[in-house]
Amino acid sequence: MRVGELLKQVAKLLYRPERPADFTAPVYHELKHLPQRSRYWRVLYGSTIGPLAALAGSLGRHYRVVVNERIVEIPFVFQHLDLPPGAAVLEFGSVKSWVSLALASLGYRVTSVDLRPYPYAHPHLSFVQGDFRGARLPAASFAAVVAISAIEHCGLSGYGEQGFARGDHEVVSEIRRVLKPGGRFLITVPFGKAGASPRGWRVYDAAALALLLRDFEVRAACYFKGTDRSHWTAASAEELADVDSAAAGYVQGVACVCGVKPAAGAGGETR
Repeated sequence: MRVGELLKQVAKLLYRPERPADFTAPVYHELKHLPQRSRYWRVLYGSTIGPLAALAGSLGRHYRVVVNERIVEIPFVFQHLDLPPGAAVLEFGSVKSWVSLALASLGYRVTSVDLRPYPYAHPHLSFVQGDFRGARLPAASFAAVVAISAIEHCGLSGYGEQGFARGDHEVVSEIRRVLKPGGRFLITVPFGKAGASPRGWRVYDAAALALLLRDFEVRAACYFKGTDRSHWTAASAEELADVDSAAAGYVQGVACVCGVKPAAGAGGETR
């Protein structure tokens, strides 16, 4: 290799004028052979092999392109959030999501909630840190609530919080309380063979998802299947019934649902 080419490769490796925002990207490069079922082995492997692979400077040799469920979840949310500018929208579980910033930029009045601090700001965005159940936001105050791959983690101590039984049901009940009658609940969750991953998420089957959303009118439900972590395609609930995202250590099937809080007088009393 010529000296000029060598210097170019070194400069390319060291040149880092930007630092990526810490959002969950729908498409990214991941170390090949990275353990999927244990978060501890993932951290150890990524902390040792990762820097060595970066020094080698070869994405093709040491990394693979991964496409995760955000590639279908986020478009689903925007497709079903046809509210007028200025509408109040809450995003539950926002720290790794750029959706709150996007909605605020589009003119919605956004409140985002998470256990961890949110380092981004916008004039139309307010942030509430802590347990959503204890925040006691005003009842019937939001036209929509968005929860992208967030509800399945509730109560499982995946982020250092104290675990609590039926955490997903408790949080969904609070979401229903803060929604206006007729308000939309846009939720995405792992879907397939029911179970729980050691890495801290639930997988819902048709019965479990129906129970979770029993107090909402389902207006739209779409299902998607991930193949070899390389692409996602539309599927049916039946096609995902035996897909095991708990044992695999990564999500292979997802349900995207638009639910509506019934109007008052139709089982929609504020609770």
